[in-house]
Amino acid sequence: EEYVLIWTTTPWTIPANVAIAVNPKYEYVRVNVGTEVWTVAKELLNKLMDLFEIEDFEIIETLPGESLLGLKYKHILEEEIPIHKKFKEQKAHTIILTTYVTLEDGTGCVHTAPGHGPEDYSAGIEFKLPIFSPVGETGNFTEEAGKYSGMYIKDANEKIIEDIEDKGSLVFRDSIFHR
Repeated sequence: EEYVLIWTTTPWTIPANVAIAVNPKYEYVRVNVGTEVWTVAKELLNKLMDLFEIEDFEIIETLPGESLLGLKYKHILEEEIPIHKKFKEQKAHTIILTTYVTLEDGTGCVHTAPGHGPEDYSAGIEFKLPIFSPVGETGNFTEEAGKYSGMYIKDANEKIIEDIEDKGSLVFRDSIFHR
């Protein structure tokens, strides 16, 4: 029951997640929250607990960001997107280090999908991650997206959020708009 909390404004990119980026310059904490252990940036901890309305938590350990490099995790939608089981043989589902992770918003742990965006792509090349983009020319998910195959990416946002929530792994949900 240990989790790295990520933040994303684009749930439709989660099917292509192959890494979590942290900043090597920041400190991170492992925190007991109920029966779970969460990892987030130390500087954001109190802000996040206030946002999540959680009063009862305890810091177990403080770690430098650089010490998280290479830790492995299980993809949250591995059952829904079976190709992620094959990625275990590759250098995927691992924590990487990047300096583009900031403490302005989020958890200090950034969902990374090298097939969806220039910063993620560059990190994917640097860390030899799979460049996975299960989206076709029409903006619909391809067969590689498993359960979400055929869905238009923006229409899949809600279903992806629901699936994560059904697993008991959605900590907080809000809507923001950005370019």
